[in-house]
Amino acid sequence: DVADTIALRRRKGTLGAMGLYRNYPDASFVNSALARVSAGVEGRLKKKAVLGLTLSEQAQWLDGDSNNQLAAADAYGSLLVGEQWRVGANLRYGMLRYEAPLQIMDVDQVYLGAFAQGQLAPALRVQAALTLGRDEEKQTASPFGRDLWGLKAGAGYEISRTALWFASASGVFSDYSGLFFGLPRSDRQVLLNTGVEWRLGGADGYSFVTQLTAIDNHSDITLYDYQRVDVGIMLRKDFQ
Repeated sequence: DVADTIALRRRKGTLGAMGLYRNYPDASFVNSALARVSAGVEGRLKKKAVLGLTLSEQAQWLDGDSNNQLAAADAYGSLLVGEQWRVGANLRYGMLRYEAPLQIMDVDQVYLGAFAQGQLAPALRVQAALTLGRDEEKQTASPFGRDLWGLKAGAGYEISRTALWFASASGVFSDYSGLFFGLPRSDRQVLLNTGVEWRLGGADGYSFVTQLTAIDNHSDITLYDYQRVDVGIMLRKDFQ
């Protein structure tokens, strides 16, 4: 996942949880469920530099049976340039593991990114990011290792003191190391995301996030061509 929501408010720490439910009436499996928890810390150095670290754990089920788990660590740093702009870099290491008999899809993820974000108006923040990465296959005969790169642009607008609207568009381009049905595979994925974060009145530091995501994945292998729409709900806790 190379896309995250854009935050207008600075945070020293976060705790979050998300649930997602999908329905695939035309697939061999019908229902998919996903749960994610995360925790992170953020610190400021000399008023211009910010360093942060987030740890997350994600699990997915198909038709009620466990399918895969993803454990990830994300480190990032940024530097204030002028009064309104910030540039930075981020590094992710993740371990994606599937249940039997799908362990051939197991990979270790290493992603490196660079980003810039700025305040165009008192309530409007924009962001652009570039990501390079590698999924390293864990099984010798696995074709699921890949090299990838991606671009993202997004914005966040503070509708009121308690509501933040955000939106982003991103593209991810992947070249797989192995052969699928004897053929090489390259994927091109476009992702559109929008949502609103509400700060809960009377609940210090808590916010409620709803978001809608549309994905169009084009692949050289027809089996991996798909379009998908996800609806996500998340409860987040910010603390100082």
